[in-house]
Amino acid sequence: GKVNPGLENVRQLLAQLQPERVLSTHDEQKPGRGLVPRLARTRYPDLSQVAEAMDFPLDVV
Repeated sequence: GKVNPGLENVRQLLAQLQPERVLSTHDEQKPGRGLVPRLARTRYPDLSQVAEAMDFPLDVV
């Protein structure tokens, strides 16, 4: 499987597996330390917006 599948790969998996629900796990914002968090511009999407974009029931755990 993919570590971070991205939305397009998730859509492919949904089409192949046709699950009843998708559980969103491990999506919490992670605190960073050191140089990378100072340089990186990490944005976390609102999970309700992701669910709407996917047009699929998304359960947040």
